[in-house]
Amino acid sequence: MQMNTPADIGIQCFAASDSALFSGTSGILRSTDSGFNWTSADSGLNMNAYVATLMVVGSGNSTMVFAGTDSGVYRSTDFGILWTRMSNGLTNDTINALAQINNGITNILFAGTNNGLFRSTDSGASWIAANLGLTDSSISCFTTAGQDIFAGTTNQFPSRGASFYRSTDEGMSWTGIDTSLLAGGIISMTVGGTFASPILYAGTYASTICSSTDGGFVWKVFGGTPAEYPSSLLVHGDTLFVASGYVGYSTDSGTNGSLLFDQIGAHNYVNTFMMADSYFFLGAQKGIWRASWGGESNVGTTVSPNATLTAYPNPFSQSTTISFTTLESGVATVAIVNILGATVARIFSGELDAGAHSFMWSKPTGLPAGVYECIVQMNSRVERTAMVVN
Repeated sequence: MQMNTPADIGIQCFAASDSALFSGTSGILRSTDSGFNWTSADSGLNMNAYVATLMVVGSGNSTMVFAGTDSGVYRSTDFGILWTRMSNGLTNDTINALAQINNGITNILFAGTNNGLFRSTDSGASWIAANLGLTDSSISCFTTAGQDIFAGTTNQFPSRGASFYRSTDEGMSWTGIDTSLLAGGIISMTVGGTFASPILYAGTYASTICSSTDGGFVWKVFGGTPAEYPSSLLVHGDTLFVASGYVGYSTDSGTNGSLLFDQIGAHNYVNTFMMADSYFFLGAQKGIWRASWGGESNVGTTVSPNATLTAYPNPFSQSTTISFTTLESGVATVAIVNILGATVARIFSGELDAGAHSFMWSKPTGLPAGVYECIVQMNSRVERTAMVVN
């Protein structure tokens, strides 16, 4: 379902705090109703600043939101109402990526620019260059695993050194890891797996997705090729999502090396996504889309606090049984929609008595694999659950 935004504008990044959601475009949009309505939140930002990256640090009254823009780093301490430029020490104002780690004493922030990497230990009030060991200075992305931090660069020339770097000393120094699989430069990175056994993922300018289970020393390439450059990666439960114009996914997080980049959405080029408030958000060239999602590793759970709606099996390849319980009689509709909100099947429409109900839905011939949503509407109650069709 497409969300309400001021205009059909290109969304580049997302972030979520306890009290609000944020999206970056030419400026910043904020939502306080789980992403249904978005309003401009630009006070203090340079006019029409391009926001490439957003980051939330802390929680509750200590929350700080950071925005990396083409005119430096900005910080908000009031959930996006007012932004203050925090670029003291930065020698390049084009911010491509932000990251943080906590060493048990303080938050250490990182800013990646077109000309170097910078580090802050005072909540962004001042920044110091942290380029020891870097042979390429065009930082494109970060990810973290515990106390380790990883940086990717746009280096597309192997003769200039590595495009993947690792720091195990809180960003004071960096070690480049040369591998032909990443030699074309890295666009996006994320981490999955567990705390004890993290899995690194990297999306490259060669339109490949690579993974590493040993901290980035050895990489393998997934089978399959994204439609475009993989601009964003996200791991949720056992599913790896890839934004590359379309949205692709791997239901085993690519750990078996079998990547299915099935196209589950094709709307105005998807640039980024986020899981927040039990929803799956897509940021595209023309706005924001939202779909209900379940728990951290349970796809088939509705987001309603009093939900009874389930689909089993889920994921499925041929058919699934949709079950729910109504507390009163009334007129009900049961429909299946795709990730863009378009109805692909209407399973039932009519009167239902109070009690338990079940409907079997068989996948129509030609329906693409991907993420769909079952919506049950009865009287004033609406329940939703996400389903994965293999």
